[in-house]
Amino acid sequence: MTAWSEELSRARATLRLSQREVATRTGISEASYARYESGERTPKREALLRVCGVLKLGEATTNEALANAGYAPELTGPIKVLEKRTAGVPSTREALDSYPWVCELSNEFFEIRAWNAPALQVAEMDFAQFERPDQRHFLRLAALPHFRQRLTNWDSLIGNMIGFWKQSFDDGADAAEASAYFAKLVNDLNRDAPEVLLKVGALWATVPTFNTSWRNAHEVEWRVADGTDLKFDAVFRSWNDFEGLSSFDWHPADAATWRWLTQQTAYRDGSPVTDAEGPGDESAPWHELLSAARLRNGKSWKTIAENTKIPLNTLYSFSSGKRRPTREDVIDISVECEADSVTTNAMLRQLGMSAEPSGYARWMCGLPRRTNWGHDQKPMRAFDRPAFNVAFERLRWPCLVLDENCRFVAANGVAQDVLGLRDERLRGLFRKATHLVDIVTAPAIRERILNWEDAAIVL
Repeated sequence: MTAWSEELSRARATLRLSQREVATRTGISEASYARYESGERTPKREALLRVCGVLKLGEATTNEALANAGYAPELTGPIKVLEKRTAGVPSTREALDSYPWVCELSNEFFEIRAWNAPALQVAEMDFAQFERPDQRHFLRLAALPHFRQRLTNWDSLIGNMIGFWKQSFDDGADAAEASAYFAKLVNDLNRDAPEVLLKVGALWATVPTFNTSWRNAHEVEWRVADGTDLKFDAVFRSWNDFEGLSSFDWHPADAATWRWLTQQTAYRDGSPVTDAEGPGDESAPWHELLSAARLRNGKSWKTIAENTKIPLNTLYSFSSGKRRPTREDVIDISVECEADSVTTNAMLRQLGMSAEPSGYARWMCGLPRRTNWGHDQKPMRAFDRPAFNVAFERLRWPCLVLDENCRFVAANGVAQDVLGLRDERLRGLFRKATHLVDIVTAPAIRERILNWEDAAIVL
């Protein structure tokens, strides 16, 4: 008997269950379960998890059994908290539809996964025409003549984004060598828009790598087809750390842009009438998602078989849906194809398997990386106050900074003007490490926030 099989036998005896009862409750044949307990056969990870659940093994014991059987443990600690906070597709759509400004959701590869009605109004293009997420990569879209004509500060915005993308690779590393996905992106640009690739190469060589003390905010200057010039303050924000999703919010930077946007989209009770749902490609059958993932970096099934050690015929059976992969198979293939976390977890959940944290979530929680590129390439940097001060004061909107205990640290110049911090009554309130609750409930602040109850509920 093995360590994990002995644990099963011991737990079953404690609960006074027969092997037949455990087999019935887990949907496993009695003969197979008997071989599990004797150590003659190792169950698949999903089957072992079902057995551990029926035998009421705790989290630590279950993970010990998984490890002893040669499988990855279930998520625990902070990474499990992130998973519990993961919002489903319906709530994501509802949130996107509620925003009167442009909002796009992007994955860890900077591909647009979802968008709202204002995004389509400003883009003057339906993103759903691009069926796969990799076809909606920001750089691929920016290379299209349609967007090169509209984004009038192209070099500035794309340069800023390139500085952010450079974080994903080791200093001095060849990005195309580190990632087959990135290499395919470069080759496609060289084929379809070589003049754009030259500009990208020049920017890559000159723009600095993004500093984590900077705010990931960008000024966008846009010209729509009728010649109207629009200005936005665009900000990348974390949306779903576990799935590796970020929002790219374009907030109108002047009244003229707000007026144009409001006129273009019909609103009823504060919500867009236009259907703003994305393509929903993650709802396709798991084997179709698996086949589509292979197209991301152009690798053949033969190459994937060689690198993952999964037999080629087995991969063909997976791609046609004739055979179910194990969780380890799904993750190995996803890593090899450089599939994003949304796609990987859509496959896992359809197969009844536990989800896998994104590279960003693994980096946040100190877990080892699975790829040779991504957020986990860079160590967490110490806070750079001078760099922060410069970026902080450049923001064109009010911004307050709080510490990890939700206490006031700083307010930029715009925030001081809007909140009236030149007023002696308020200056004292913000002078010390005041908690946000004390700030929001101060009478002088309540006087200034006209929809105070709405703001207080959100905070």
